[in-house]
Amino acid sequence: MTDPAEDLLERAKARFPDLTAPEEMLVRKAASGEVADFAGEDEKPTLRAEVLAWLAADPAATEHVHHKGVQLGGANIEGTLDLNHADLPHPLVLVNCVVEKGINLRHARARAVHLVDGTVTGEILAEGLHVEGSLFFRNGFHAKGGVRLLGAEIGGEFNCTGSRFENPKGIALNAERMRVRGTVFLNEKFHAEGEVRLDSAEVGGELVCNGGRFENPGRTALWADGARVQGSVFLRDRFAAEGEVRLVGSEVGGNLECTGGTFKNSDGDALSFDVARVRGNVFLRNVVAKGVVRLLRAEVGGILGCEGGRFENAGGNALRADGARIGGEFLLRNVVAKGVVRLLGAEVGGNLDCNGAKFDNPGGNALSADGARIRGDVLLRNGFVAKGVVRLPGAVVGGDLACARGKFENPHGDALVANRARVRGTIFLRNGFVAEGAVRLLGAEVGGDIECTNGKFHDPEGDALDLGGAQVAGALHLHDFSERIAGRVSLRSAAVGELADDANSWPEPGELALDGFTYNHLAGKAPRSAEQRLKWIARQSRDEFSTQPYEQLAKVLRRMGLEHEARRVAIAKQQALRARFPLWRLPWSLFLDVTIGYGYRPWRAVLWLIGLWVIGWAYLHGIDFSGAVCATKVSPYCGSTPTGYPELVPTRYALDMLLPFLDLSQQIYWEPDPTSHLGAKLGRLQWLYTGLGWLFSILAAVGFSGILRKD
Repeated sequence: MTDPAEDLLERAKARFPDLTAPEEMLVRKAASGEVADFAGEDEKPTLRAEVLAWLAADPAATEHVHHKGVQLGGANIEGTLDLNHADLPHPLVLVNCVVEKGINLRHARARAVHLVDGTVTGEILAEGLHVEGSLFFRNGFHAKGGVRLLGAEIGGEFNCTGSRFENPKGIALNAERMRVRGTVFLNEKFHAEGEVRLDSAEVGGELVCNGGRFENPGRTALWADGARVQGSVFLRDRFAAEGEVRLVGSEVGGNLECTGGTFKNSDGDALSFDVARVRGNVFLRNVVAKGVVRLLRAEVGGILGCEGGRFENAGGNALRADGARIGGEFLLRNVVAKGVVRLLGAEVGGNLDCNGAKFDNPGGNALSADGARIRGDVLLRNGFVAKGVVRLPGAVVGGDLACARGKFENPHGDALVANRARVRGTIFLRNGFVAEGAVRLLGAEVGGDIECTNGKFHDPEGDALDLGGAQVAGALHLHDFSERIAGRVSLRSAAVGELADDANSWPEPGELALDGFTYNHLAGKAPRSAEQRLKWIARQSRDEFSTQPYEQLAKVLRRMGLEHEARRVAIAKQQALRARFPLWRLPWSLFLDVTIGYGYRPWRAVLWLIGLWVIGWAYLHGIDFSGAVCATKVSPYCGSTPTGYPELVPTRYALDMLLPFLDLSQQIYWEPDPTSHLGAKLGRLQWLYTGLGWLFSILAAVGFSGILRKD
């Protein structure tokens, strides 16, 4: 029986008459399935690349090669290892070998290719390579030149753990459209100098880049646009990229995990995940990103967790997730962002949690969530600090907007803007909430309360709190402030279920706008006396006078059973109006105030009538009354009165003059004597009293009827 090793060696010598001793050893080991290991040699032997290629791919040799394949260690390989379009039926394993002029595996078919702890100088050309098993470039492997795997198909793993791909300013590893049934490992001290391309690649397992280092400063470090990964993508645990990491339009069946990773591309995008789809979660926990992190229109099936991350792009966008759809919570707890955090039109299935976060973009937008839809709560509390504008206009919040113990700083501008926002729960701006700048909730709709208890609103030269047009189903709480609101408070056209305030919460005179403000009840510690509430109304600007605040207050007090206080408010309204009347209207307004309190105090007219009656009675008692009048129902006129003629009584006569619509049998039987001086004076007094009597009687009737009252 022939020796396989001798048979193969004979064939090798026939093909290569000048076969060297190391090459003979390689041939013998290939036949026996052993490793031709030269690691113990003082100097690495040199083998010709064409001998290695013949052993691996020539049918004359491969039928005699052991099924373990061609295994070589610790050698230099001279020339280009050319396996272009070759068929390698057995594994090719090179350990700690140096290939001097590159490898050509274009459109080759191989059982397995393992390059371990070696160096290839020059390009590795493997476009269209088909490997039934795994392709390894690992454990210290070093490629000095581009590695091209465009359109390659790998039946097992593609494992580059601990390897180095070096092609500065070029493409270090190009695996576009590569298909890998297993997992792709670019991890554990993997180092690429130059671009790594995986765009449109398909990975049946996971893409693992934990601890990998991707360097291509100012350019793209990792390009995986359109990639499809059945499992998870791991860019965590000391993962570092200098240059952009792109997964635009990619699909990930598991999670995208970037916890503890570093992404640096200060003049551009650090991580781009636009229009990508992740069925699981996206974790950017404790990342450091210098440059923009982009998730525009991305879809995340689970949570988007960025807790403890640091996103830096001063003056620009730090984190941009416009139009993103997050199935679970969006967690930005304890995040530090230098630049804008943008969530325009984003949809979040749970809470938007920014507790303890620091968003820093002075003079610009710190958080922009215009038109966002949050099914849960928006949490900007417990140490949250924003330097710049926090924007939520048009946002829809399914739970609460909670800003307790949050600090919003944008002096001389807007600190918090939630115009036209719809919040189904309560808005909490209380218990340590601080706004340095305007808080605006114009046209907002709130299903619960707006609670500003013990908050701080400070914008001395602008609108400290603007609720213009807001609709609040619950209560507006403005009380227990440690210091008075500094700046204008506008409640113009707002509507709340209840108003719970106190005098310490009222802004300085001239800084309150109440026109159109409606409320159904005064609750809690809210002052209820007309005197106090009129002081509140008086804090409006005199240039923006309106009667509506008086009318609204009177209506509420009346509804609460405080009729007396309501009337005082209604009178105060008329008095305030009088101060703005032209001179020609002042006398009549003043007259109505003094006589019947503008219809709210009609009993004043009765008092006037009583007073006039007393004066008239006193006057008649003080004169020779009997000598000033004469009987009218006798003949001759003013003659002596017969027995039974009605008696002349000064008290009744005075009342009969004052109330001409009553018949007290005085004026009809007794008239002033026109022939006497005193009778003439009494006649003039009678005309005056009759006129005043009609006047005050009509005023009393009008007052009690409510005709003058306009509320």
